[in-house]
Amino acid sequence: MIEYISLASVATAGVTGLVWAIRLEGKVNTHEQLFAEREKQRIERSEADTDKHNDLKDRLVRIEGKLDAIAYGSAIHKSASDLHG
Repeated sequence: MIEYISLASVATAGVTGLVWAIRLEGKVNTHEQLFAEREKQRIERSEADTDKHNDLKDRLVRIEGKLDAIAYGSAIHKSASDLHG
């Protein structure tokens, strides 16, 4: 005949194992959600950085164009002054 103490011990171990498995599954799910959220944030940051980079390149092209126009205009003005003496 099975003793009640042995049955209680086995039942307690079974319930404890079940609770442990449920908590472990919850941690795994939370961990996967965390990494999915981090990946989403990384993609958003990457897109924002790309937009900023393209904006800075456009600004640099405009600045270089203005500097070239100033330098080219000064060179033409100097050449004209040299010709007219």
